[in-house]
Amino acid sequence: MTDFTQETLSQASDALRSLVDGAPFRSRDFTVDESQTLVVGSPVGLLRSSGRVVLLTNAPLSDTDAGNGAATDFDLGVSDVDAEALIVLIDGAPTLGFSLSAGTGTAGVDQVIFDAAPANATALTFEYRATSDRCIGVCAEAGATAAAASMVKPIIVQGSVFLASIDSPPNHWAAGMTIGSVVLS
Repeated sequence: MTDFTQETLSQASDALRSLVDGAPFRSRDFTVDESQTLVVGSPVGLLRSSGRVVLLTNAPLSDTDAGNGAATDFDLGVSDVDAEALIVLIDGAPTLGFSLSAGTGTAGVDQVIFDAAPANATALTFEYRATSDRCIGVCAEAGATAAAASMVKPIIVQGSVFLASIDSPPNHWAAGMTIGSVVLS
């Protein structure tokens, strides 16, 4: 990890200086996943499957299906589902009779595996977020990756940053919040 102080910050870009305004912070180098465009202040999340960072989307995902009385395994739309944010509904009622299986679905997506097959014609709803929607920090240096390419960039993982300088923060973020070990001021 790199500690930044007033001395080293004087050599930083204007965008980074306006993000932290001289406050000490820590950054860590992370590999950025393919097809990402980051600016200074982009909030990022970590993909569980690859250990790479991606832009924080913070958009909830939802899939629907129907029970047939026999099937217990249902594919979700993505891999890297955050198990703590997964809600499963059968005919609109929440259920806990399932487990999440990482990467076992078609083309490596995650699956919900029910303890017992949902009855025929029951409506199944899966509401979830990707693990990458759990913010780990804020980008300290701009860059872009192409398809099938990656790069290493410093991510601010501890300290204080100005919320007003963060690029497209989630709507629920507010000054005074702590996101991981980053304080929004």
